[in-house]
Amino acid sequence: MHCPTTQLQPWWICCWLLATARLARTCHLVFDDETQQTGHEFLARCARPTWAAAEAAGRGAALPLEQPELEGCLEISANLQDDAMALGGHERCTQCPEGCTVVLLLQATAFQAEFNDVRLCSWSLMFYFRANQYFKEFEPHWTLDLQDNLPALVNARKGQCAAARERELEEVQLPDNIVGGRHVTEQRLLAGHGSQALNKQVAVLLAATPSMLEQYQPFINLWRCYAMRHGLAFILETDDTEAPVPNWMRWFAARRYLELYAALLVVDPDQFIVPECWNVSIVQLAATWAEEGSEGLPDIGTRDFGRPQTLNNGVVLVRNSVRGRFFLDLLLFKARWLQTIERDQGPFDETVLEMLGLEAKARGEDGYDSECSQYLFPNAHGNHEVSLYALCWWRVSEALSGPFGNRKSKVIRFVDPRSADINHVVGARGLEDPALLYHFAGKSKDWYFML
Repeated sequence: MHCPTTQLQPWWICCWLLATARLARTCHLVFDDETQQTGHEFLARCARPTWAAAEAAGRGAALPLEQPELEGCLEISANLQDDAMALGGHERCTQCPEGCTVVLLLQATAFQAEFNDVRLCSWSLMFYFRANQYFKEFEPHWTLDLQDNLPALVNARKGQCAAARERELEEVQLPDNIVGGRHVTEQRLLAGHGSQALNKQVAVLLAATPSMLEQYQPFINLWRCYAMRHGLAFILETDDTEAPVPNWMRWFAARRYLELYAALLVVDPDQFIVPECWNVSIVQLAATWAEEGSEGLPDIGTRDFGRPQTLNNGVVLVRNSVRGRFFLDLLLFKARWLQTIERDQGPFDETVLEMLGLEAKARGEDGYDSECSQYLFPNAHGNHEVSLYALCWWRVSEALSGPFGNRKSKVIRFVDPRSADINHVVGARGLEDPALLYHFAGKSKDWYFML
């Protein structure tokens, strides 16, 4: 389609002709095989009911089924949703992307506002994310208002996911660390293995997919040597059949192995302990309180993170206690959620807040209302806003357990990095900051530099 050059036309006529030609080229064919409606007819019929449904979804209200044509449009969209979700792009969506956008938005708004399951809520967000991808392929004609309000719709749904998690935790209580009438955290951790019973040993646990073993091998060797130096057992997990993605492998492995040992030091392979610090025991730092005379022992040990440091779970000690196992169960439940920050990292951080919240409730204080969980999921463009989650985590963790470096939790040992940095994430400053352990987190790694 082009404007004749021999007879000049006003520029707006050219634009209108081009847009009309594009629209006609894409949506004039049959869109729904069952009703034989074209893309034009489907949009003319369903665009307005979709807006009414979206408006209700944004308010957390029920679907306005009294809206003419809404039920019929929902029925059509249910039949077409698989084609619209297909990443390769079904032929009808290639021809009429605006029609498939309406299909997805109708299905996104069809979910009830009050979810009973965070997994289902996170799945419902996928319809919005896919719709946003389609918006990049056409100039909206019927769906301009929907495009403008898509971020608000996604934020409302993320808030509903957080409310669902709060409901899931309403009846959950922090379990007591009592087995057989005694507090199990009163047992001291014993180093060494071989002649000792397994349940008195501490083990270092790493996990790696078979495809990454060669890349990780130098770091695996270093961790094995460190374990031998401190008399720790060593576990290398390569079974990736249970975890939904590789990031979750170590946590599924930890739950399998934990009850065989006194504790597990769960670590990432892409890190190393500074040679001068090999005599320092990370287990002792993470598994005991900083203050002498503290009651019992912590169930979880991890590095503390204050503003503006990046949250990271690359080094975590989990004790084989009632609460240690409970922590892993809370964490693994979130493996069912879709599109969380760095797969397991966001759920781990959220589990820390949940444990602190349950501990606060046990003290008779206000607990945690799952406020931060809404930021685990992407925005309307499918991007994670890690800074929003981190800001929420810092604020809530301080409210529940005290300030950075001076936490009051009796369940989680937050190791102050100013005393011993057991998980220093290498950033722009490289290795300039002193640390016991350097962690090269993230996808882009310079393996030669790391070694």
